[in-house]
Amino acid sequence: MRYFKEPSDTDKLLGEITLAFPLDVDGRHQRMIEEIPETPDFKRKNVFVIKSKHEDSRPYMLQCETAEDMRRCIDVCMRCIYSPLGGGMFGDSLVQQAIKEGKGPDVIPVLVQKCIDYLETTGLKEPGIFRQVGRVSRVIELRDSFNKGENPDISKEKEVHAIGSLLKRYLRDLPEPLLTIHRFDGFLSAAQVYQENAEQGMVVLKQFIRDLPCANAYVLRRLSQFLNKVAKHADVNKMTAGNLAVVFAPSFLQPPSDATPDVLVQCQSTSQQITKLLIENPHEAFSLMPEPDDEDLKPFRTISPPKPFLGSQLSSMSLDLDDDDETSPIPMRPTLPSGAVLSRVKETIPTLPKLSYKLHTKTVPTPF
Repeated sequence: MRYFKEPSDTDKLLGEITLAFPLDVDGRHQRMIEEIPETPDFKRKNVFVIKSKHEDSRPYMLQCETAEDMRRCIDVCMRCIYSPLGGGMFGDSLVQQAIKEGKGPDVIPVLVQKCIDYLETTGLKEPGIFRQVGRVSRVIELRDSFNKGENPDISKEKEVHAIGSLLKRYLRDLPEPLLTIHRFDGFLSAAQVYQENAEQGMVVLKQFIRDLPCANAYVLRRLSQFLNKVAKHADVNKMTAGNLAVVFAPSFLQPPSDATPDVLVQCQSTSQQITKLLIENPHEAFSLMPEPDDEDLKPFRTISPPKPFLGSQLSSMSLDLDDDDETSPIPMRPTLPSGAVLSRVKETIPTLPKLSYKLHTKTVPTPF
């Protein structure tokens, strides 16, 4: 990670932060990332530090403009540091995560499977499941543990809503919704056909689902089957298929970033309608599943060892990704932090939302 005094000073490198160190003999990573809470003696918000396990190594303190920017920035670093351990999953694509976990395109990520298994056992009758937000500090703990590739055992977790929030966060951090952005028009037309003729509409919907990438289709099917079980306990948990559709629609379907205002208004109701339809009819909707083809298997045939250095640029104000980059394999989501300073970042990992943060290289008091 390279940093400069100003975004335009790309020819005046101030320094570099090496994120990808070799693993220790016990298989653990030497780099660590810690959030620094604001205290009466440390009046700084949205601060985290990158440091080494070695005491004589210099720590780097970074400050972001918002808490959300800080979480996304940490995810960038996590993906570089912990990808060799199967971590760094938040913000990564389903295909890339499957590769890191040593799986095929038709197997869902460990985090998704664990969350669903836990909630099927413990959370089906939990009032307000997915509507209520889990304790933030616990969600962050679980998120960081999965991001570090620790694969934590959550089977005995006491905070049901924390697991629900963790699953929602993972899905919303995917580079694109499960039904994919460039198939938005197709699913929009399927919804319109379904309104006129339910039988024909279901046929069209099944065709588009069969056209999805394998990784998306299998996660979508498992998630819809699970949410169908949740909805069947609506008399206890108060979460009907319609209520669940409101919560999960942004993770299922979103319009492209250049959509007109009229399309954006229409999309909200349409995405909820399609999500509700999949939750209510998972067995019929997913009766035609895609088989892995050459396009699905290609990423698994061209796996290269993780690079030891993240070739990104860290400016004093921003870490931004050019979403018009034609080499990027994954479309960007349209929701980005406002006021971001445009600067080019080239990474060895999939695309990320734009980030903005300040880098402090001077000596500052730290609580560690």
